[in-house]
Amino acid sequence: MNKLITAIALTSVLALTQACSSLSTISNAEEPKSVAKDNHANKHGEHSDHQKTSSETTIAEAKLTTPLNILPNTTVPLLIDVQDLNGKAVEKFEVFQEKLMHLIVVSDDLQFFDHIHPSYQHNGRFKVSANFPQAGKYTLFSDYKPAQSLEQISVLKTQVIGESPSDKPINFDRTKTFGKTHINLSSSQDHIKASEEVTLTFEPKYRTKI
Repeated sequence: MNKLITAIALTSVLALTQACSSLSTISNAEEPKSVAKDNHANKHGEHSDHQKTSSETTIAEAKLTTPLNILPNTTVPLLIDVQDLNGKAVEKFEVFQEKLMHLIVVSDDLQFFDHIHPSYQHNGRFKVSANFPQAGKYTLFSDYKPAQSLEQISVLKTQVIGESPSDKPINFDRTKTFGKTHINLSSSQDHIKASEEVTLTFEPKYRTKI
């Protein structure tokens, strides 16, 4: 299930928080997951000179700070601190896809998805307000680009208190309708297997009344 959550959120990213004593810090120290995406390779598969020097590339990780108890349907502040592997704040970032940071929020039961944009404060800190609609666990994918470095994704975790909703049967139909928008999902393989690469194609169609 965790692999499925990661795949969905990363696909969405590629296609398209003041701390105090009442806040708890939740970081990805349990199993640090930071993915660097190289978007600068040229057509010959080579890298530019500044990428050949590892000392010029910042490998970063993010730490998430939230209120101690997050309630469902309550707007709360999220703080994200980006640091290098030595724990020093990363201070400079580059805009990509029109923002300094993209944050993808996904409930672990896959029933909720949100794409929000934290605003940069200072000293490696970003802040954003978020609303979690139901109790349960959530995975957050923080997508950012330190200056003169590769775009990176940090995987963060948080939990909303309360009784989790009863599990609902998952509809595996590949065609969904949201209002007037019809979306069809197709894959390069009829049968998708774990650890095998697969290409997913989403085809949205907007229909108006005749």
